[in-house]
Amino acid sequence: MLTKLAYEVGAHTLEVTAGHNRWVAALDGVILDRWYTSLADAWTAGVTEAIRLDAGKACSFVEGADAGQQG
Repeated sequence: MLTKLAYEVGAHTLEVTAGHNRWVAALDGVILDRWYTSLADAWTAGVTEAIRLDAGKACSFVEGADAGQQG
């Protein structure tokens, strides 16, 4: 039986698929370079890769409690 789970990680889609006692993670449709023995390990690898990809991107303030207030 094949199991496939999908998660949103920031702007990325993480899919974790299990079959034959192996878990495979794919981030934005690209399969990571290895397989894992548990859902937790595959999920962690996918989330770690998403964080790595986003690390170099600029962040900006969009909204919050003090949005639009002048200092």
